[in-house]
Amino acid sequence: MIWDSKVKEILLSTNSGQIGVLPNHAPIATAVDIGLLIRRLNDRWLTVALMGGFARISNNEITILGNGAEISTDIDPQEAQQTLEIAEANLSRAEGKRQAIEANLALRRARTRVEAVKVRIPVPNQIEPTIVRSFHFRAYPNCGFSLCMAKRSVGMVLAEYFDNQKKREEKDDIETVMNLVEFPLLNQKTPNSIISTTSNDLSNWSRLSSLWPLLYGTSCCFIEFASLIGSRFDFDRYGLVPRSSPRQADLIFTAGTVTMKMAPSLVRLYEQMPEPKYVIAMGACTITGGMFSTDSYSTVRGVDKFIPVDVYLPGCPPKPEAIIDAITKLRKKISRKIFQIQKERESYDMLGISYENNPRLKCILMPESWIGWPLRKDSITPNFYEIQDAH
Repeated sequence: MIWDSKVKEILLSTNSGQIGVLPNHAPIATAVDIGLLIRRLNDRWLTVALMGGFARISNNEITILGNGAEISTDIDPQEAQQTLEIAEANLSRAEGKRQAIEANLALRRARTRVEAVKVRIPVPNQIEPTIVRSFHFRAYPNCGFSLCMAKRSVGMVLAEYFDNQKKREEKDDIETVMNLVEFPLLNQKTPNSIISTTSNDLSNWSRLSSLWPLLYGTSCCFIEFASLIGSRFDFDRYGLVPRSSPRQADLIFTAGTVTMKMAPSLVRLYEQMPEPKYVIAMGACTITGGMFSTDSYSTVRGVDKFIPVDVYLPGCPPKPEAIIDAITKLRKKISRKIFQIQKERESYDMLGISYENNPRLKCILMPESWIGWPLRKDSITPNFYEIQDAH
């Protein structure tokens, strides 16, 4: 929920206690704790029960990006008191640290709603909030916050921030901004280059804008990839910086034929790359074995038998334009990735740890036919040729 309006001054609870804010004396964003939010609009005070979030100040305007909010006049006093009693009972019955933390948060939310009911009487206008010029900023995963950036450096993936004053006056404007590649470039309509985004989208934008490929070519496909370095195609515009060390790279093009003797070295290079890392299988020989797939005794029939592949690029060889298209598809895939879910899937795949709230809990690193959990001490790993024969 976004609580947004032009205000003169505001009282809100933060991690440092209750503070007063004026629009011209605040940073771009600050973390907001569970508590009451008191604002004054047209010499009228309004009390809101806020369940945490962020406060953003820009253009003489204060925006509260909350995890949940209720106006005091909309809260039923009897229901709020019952919720408080239930929360106190749940806290007394909590078992374990995690349940105690969740019960404590629920109790704080319930007390906030009860306090909001008690202060329905308008606050006297004589209250003068204390102006605080410094804040403690703390970014939570997937929570909204504002980011100030230069227009010429944000590239093509940040969403345009627009101001719909008429709609805001009629109804509280709820706006969700996603950092997808399809959004248009920023233009002069963007006020002061303030972009609303999330920490997950910001990290995705940083990764897709600075992909560093590892130079790995074993056959003729690599000549097509090398042509991208020249001025005609200029892959520097995508932020690609060729690296010769796997420890400095986060993308590998498997360009060319992969043999049985070369496969262990390829797996070793992939394991030495830091997370998150991506693979583009380039060419028919890399994807299926190509013309060597029928009668060759030493060619691997697909590099995805040993390392996970993000984008398949068929062709013999693929054109440079096709390589650019594969890079664009990979950038779009990165922009939509949620790394918390990704890490849970990896831990499930390697260690067998289950997560109840993960909707896509399945193997992503190992083949679906793999039995057991590779990183457990009781796991028995077959040798290289047994893995090859299994496929």
